[in-house]
Amino acid sequence: MLLPQKGIGFSVVLFILTVLLVALVCKDIPLSPLFRLFHRDNDILFKQASESNNLRLQKATRYFKSKKPADSLEFYNRELKGQVDIAIAIVTVKRKTEKNLTMGYLIQTAAALDKIVKSQTTFLNIHLFLCNTDTTDSDHTEAESMSLYIPMVTKSSHQSNKRNKQTDMRRKEARDYIYCLVQARSMAPKYVLMVEDDSIPTENFLDVIQHSLQQIGNRKFAYLKLFYPLKWQGFAFEISRLLELLCFGAIGGSISLVFHYFCLLNRRRKYSQNVQFTLGLLLTMVVVYLLGRQNIMTLRTFSLDLYSLKPSPACCTPAMLYPVDTIQTLTDFLNHSQKHKSRVHLDLQIYNFTQIYNLPGYLIEPNLFRHIGMISSLSSSIKHPEEFL
Repeated sequence: MLLPQKGIGFSVVLFILTVLLVALVCKDIPLSPLFRLFHRDNDILFKQASESNNLRLQKATRYFKSKKPADSLEFYNRELKGQVDIAIAIVTVKRKTEKNLTMGYLIQTAAALDKIVKSQTTFLNIHLFLCNTDTTDSDHTEAESMSLYIPMVTKSSHQSNKRNKQTDMRRKEARDYIYCLVQARSMAPKYVLMVEDDSIPTENFLDVIQHSLQQIGNRKFAYLKLFYPLKWQGFAFEISRLLELLCFGAIGGSISLVFHYFCLLNRRRKYSQNVQFTLGLLLTMVVVYLLGRQNIMTLRTFSLDLYSLKPSPACCTPAMLYPVDTIQTLTDFLNHSQKHKSRVHLDLQIYNFTQIYNLPGYLIEPNLFRHIGMISSLSSSIKHPEEFL
C-alpha cells in the first residue's frame, strides 16, 4: 500500500506546484482571470496599448508608401469577369479625441484588407471600398488620404443628420450603416461584408468565410458575425462553456491516466488510477481556466475544421457578412425603426430583425477580426486597454 500512497502524494504535490507555476505565468497574460488582479494601473496599460497601436500604424503607413496610388485604383477599377462575390465596405467616420491623439485606425484596417484582397485566391471577385459617413464638407483627412489607394464613396451633406448630436448619435450610426449597405448592394454582389474602420482581419478570414458558407449550404440566414468582444468570450456560468471546460478536463485526465499507466504507479490499483484521472482532470480544468478561454481558442486557428458556427448573440457590429438577398429587407426594417425614433442600438436592431423574420444569424468562433478601436467613434471615450494589448 505504500507505493500507491507515495505516488498519489507525489501527484498532489505536482498538482499544486503546476497550478502555482501556471498562475505565475498567467498573471501577465491579457484576458486571463488573473491579469486585472496584478495590473490595476490603467495608465500603464493604455501606454502599452498605444505603443502597440503605433507599431501597427507605422507598418500600415509603410505598406501604402510602397504602393503607387494609380496602380492601386486601377486594380479596383478593372473590369471584373462575372458577378462580384463579396463587396467589402469599410465604414468610417472621423474620431474626435480629447487629447488630439492620432490613432490611425482606418489606415491599419485599410492596409490589412487591401493586402489580403489583392493577394487572395479564395474568391474570384472581391471589391473593396471606403464608405465615408462624414459629409463632403468635413475634414476626415485620414479617409481622404486612403481614397488615393482605395475607391471611396462619401455621404453628401443633405444626407447627414444635423440635429442634437447627443440625442441623435445612435440614430446617425444606423443611418450611416444603412447608407453603406445600400452602396455595397448597388454593386450586385453575392455577399456584403460591412467592416468598421477599427477592425483588422486575420490573414485567413476569407478561407474561413468560404468554409463556413459551405457548412451552411443552401439554408437561408441573416448574417455571419465575424467578431464578438473577447471580454465576453471567457468561461462563465453557462452550460455550453462549463461543458467545454469539462471536456478539456476529461482530455487532460485521460492523458494523465495513460501516463500513469505506462510510467508511474502500480497499474493494478484501480483506486490510484481513479485518483490519477481525477487529478489530471482537475489540473487541466484549472490550467485552462487560468489561461483564459480567449487565449486557448487561438489554438483553433490552425485548422479550418476547428472553427465553429454558433447562434449569434446581439452584440456587436465591427465585422458582419450579409447575403445580398437579405439586405433590402434589412434596410427597410432599419429605416422603419428610424422613422419611429427608436433609440435601440444598431446591433440590437439587427438582432431584432433576425427574430422578427425568423432568420438565423451565426457567430464564427474564434474571431476573424481584431477590434483595435480603443477610442470609440460614438462617444470619444477610452475603453479599458486590456483588450487592445
